[in-house]
Amino acid sequence: MLKQKRAFFRDGRRLRTRFRLQTRIAALAVLWSIATTALGANWFFQPAATVGTGYEENADLEEEDPIDTTRYELAVEARGGRLTERSQLVGALRASRRRHPGHEDLDSDNLSAMLSSAFLPTELDRLTLDLGFARDTTRTSELTTTGDISGNVPRDTIRFAPAWEHQLTERSSFGLAYAHTRTSFDNNDSGFVDSKEDGIDAFYSYRLTEQLALRGTLGATSYDPDDGQSYKDYEALLGAGYAFSETLTGNLDVGWQRIDRDTDLEEATTERSASGTVYGFSLSKAFERSNLGLSLRRSAVPTGTGEPVTQESLGLGYAYRFSPRVSVTIPIGVYRSKSVSFDDTAEDDETRIFVTAEPSLSWRVTEDIVLRASYRYQYERFKVADTIAEGNAVFLSFSYLWPTEIPGLAP
Repeated sequence: MLKQKRAFFRDGRRLRTRFRLQTRIAALAVLWSIATTALGANWFFQPAATVGTGYEENADLEEEDPIDTTRYELAVEARGGRLTERSQLVGALRASRRRHPGHEDLDSDNLSAMLSSAFLPTELDRLTLDLGFARDTTRTSELTTTGDISGNVPRDTIRFAPAWEHQLTERSSFGLAYAHTRTSFDNNDSGFVDSKEDGIDAFYSYRLTEQLALRGTLGATSYDPDDGQSYKDYEALLGAGYAFSETLTGNLDVGWQRIDRDTDLEEATTERSASGTVYGFSLSKAFERSNLGLSLRRSAVPTGTGEPVTQESLGLGYAYRFSPRVSVTIPIGVYRSKSVSFDDTAEDDETRIFVTAEPSLSWRVTEDIVLRASYRYQYERFKVADTIAEGNAVFLSFSYLWPTEIPGLAP
């Protein structure tokens, strides 16, 4: 069942400092900068730094004993790589520290590293490889699913995802994609479980007209949390993409998903299954000075507790450019999550509603300096427990981006 939110883990549970690792990352960024300068115009490197502060009301979305706190953040990041007409190699590094004076159990040291590559070995084939590492906490990773964020448990995620696509004809293509993800948590007594996930997809697309493209996808995923259970996920989707005009496009995918669960106990192994409809819809419109996007999705997703949830989500995004230097963005997300209903699951499983909105205003003071102010609203409701929590926050940040020209064309 979808677990209730746990109490604060204030008794000695704090994040481990990643200073030495972040120092190595920074040294690597400096070496990368020197190397890309020496290698010539096909390479690029762009570092950036951000300092920010904010105030969070009910930072942990608790109905009782809410925590109001000030937040300070320092982040350094860098991206670089090589872009040409036939290949792409792009990497990104980001390290950040968040501190909450008086509420050290909310502090976090986050780190992410990404390497994305694409290559066109022939005129008909495209190969891609994505590698990634992320160090975050359950305050962010569980926010849109279980809502179990009060423990602030550090989490490490490693991802490896190669893919191949082949152009069959001028109108059709076929491809294969594989992804491996491994997740681990620092605190084994927190209720979160380490896991690994392996998935493979086969897809086919056919362009019927200049405006309409049809596609089909078959996928299988193995999800293995370290809690004596394992899940096999099978999915079949049919979809279409349509360009109504040069500025209005839409995509729709509808299909079926089946999940088999094996529970390995000391004396016996039980098998259960669940199935249901999955879908994804998106619509985007570009105006002269603004962009508008809408998305609707339904699928089963894994969580840090080791149990997948069925999630329905609505996303709305709007961006408006007042001038070349001033712009505003308004992202809104609504999520409804519930335990996957296997044969033996009770009808009163907990259902969670989560709403978030974070409008922001950006001012590019110069070509290299950006000021950003934002407001965040969060709402959470557990239907069975009949609990409601709301949170508000305001943030202000100052960013410096090293001026860089990005050469070449991505394939």
